[in-house]
Amino acid sequence: MRPTLSFLDLAIIAGYVVFALAIGGWFARTKKKEVESFFVGDRSLPWWLAGTSMVATTFAADTPLAVTGIVAADGISGNWIWWSWAIAHLTATFFFARLWRRSGVITDAEITELRYSGRAAAALRGVKAFYFGIFINCLTMAWVMAAMIKIARAFFDVEPGWVVAGCVVVSVAYTLMGGFRSVVITDLAQFALGMGGAVLLAVLVVQSMGGVGQIPDPGAAIEGSGLLGSLSAAVDAEGARSLEDVLGLLPPANHPTLPPIYFAILLLAGWWRYAEGTGYLVQRFAACRNEAHAQGASLWFAVAHNALRPWPWLLVGLAALVVYPRLPGEAPTRLEGSALTARPAVLDV
Repeated sequence: MRPTLSFLDLAIIAGYVVFALAIGGWFARTKKKEVESFFVGDRSLPWWLAGTSMVATTFAADTPLAVTGIVAADGISGNWIWWSWAIAHLTATFFFARLWRRSGVITDAEITELRYSGRAAAALRGVKAFYFGIFINCLTMAWVMAAMIKIARAFFDVEPGWVVAGCVVVSVAYTLMGGFRSVVITDLAQFALGMGGAVLLAVLVVQSMGGVGQIPDPGAAIEGSGLLGSLSAAVDAEGARSLEDVLGLLPPANHPTLPPIYFAILLLAGWWRYAEGTGYLVQRFAACRNEAHAQGASLWFAVAHNALRPWPWLLVGLAALVVYPRLPGEAPTRLEGSALTARPAVLDV
């Protein structure tokens, strides 16, 4: 059984595509032809718009799927695999954001020839541009496209190639037409739609399970109810971990992917390579009105990215453990007769 989309669902999707292309067309009519205008929007962004664009840039189709998968496999504490980067984000906020804006660069690779000189500096800039601009970006786009393919194929009978082509055509079109400003405005719309949808989904999922509820406590004669009660039953049926392991914010000593030594390495050294701000952050620092706006954008990104945005995904990830419980034993590798029925999970919301 394939999930179906209502007319409202299709209208929202079509409306967003039209909006993105219209924004690109609008800025194509009004933009200047200079390089600085195209790549950093004349350095005129306020902190809230630049910061929201940073948050939206890290909120692709793969992100909710990844966080949900982490919660299901490793509990809430498994998200320290990326929460540890919050140290880097705060370092960029208080030490580097103002300096990036003051430097007057357009890309992070450009700083190489400001800091160093000669042919060696030019070669280093070229290597960095190729490594991050081609190799790393291709990997990033690949996993984002893979998520879009999974989502699109769950709702539409469409081949992966068409999904990739559609995403590339729309995104490249509004980027080339309107430059960086059109990217930032569409980022704002994407964040509003994505965050609004995530919050709505979390609310509906929790309501469908009778609210957040409470954890059962046999010693106090308290019965479990709601999401927490169902989650407790699902974890007990799994038998491989405790409810505290799933809900804890810090990884336990027996954590499957973040034992104490790995967790310590993440906190002490895992964030260094992001400390100055990566390419997409630097471009937005450079596009801010002044140094104060660059620092404000970085602070808003650090708070929204790490502390505000994940919570709807965490709730949905916990609910996924109830809807798709991890039962002991091996999963069957094939369907035999009527012994097993495969279907998508349906929540009555």
